[in-house]
Amino acid sequence: MAARILPLLCLLAVLLAHACSSHEPAPEPAPQPRVFGHWDVVELHGQPRRFEGEVPYLRISPDGKLAGFSGVNRFTGQADPAGLEQGRFDIGPLALTRMAGSAEAMAFERRFLGAIEGSTTCRVVEGRLELI
Repeated sequence: MAARILPLLCLLAVLLAHACSSHEPAPEPAPQPRVFGHWDVVELHGQPRRFEGEVPYLRISPDGKLAGFSGVNRFTGQADPAGLEQGRFDIGPLALTRMAGSAEAMAFERRFLGAIEGSTTCRVVEGRLELI
């Protein structure tokens, strides 16, 4: 009888040891760089910013609030924070101040605001925010 039980106990011990062994969890996907923060405009549509003065910027808060300087005027707005985390750039209308500037600065501002309002996707690549 003992000869019959011993192999069964050994098999049970092996099965229990395997069932209790820890398995390495699957690696988590690499976290995506966050879009929240202050982003200075260094280029627009592949062209570097060329005029002097205060650097245009876009600031994105974790609650989705947008604020910035577009070359002449300041602006504010709101984006969907969950969408931003997923790479979507869903924004509502922007509110702007109404100041005038040089023709070059005003032209840049129109292109910059058009890029912000026309973008649907955002991502961080090599430490730079890209709006697409």
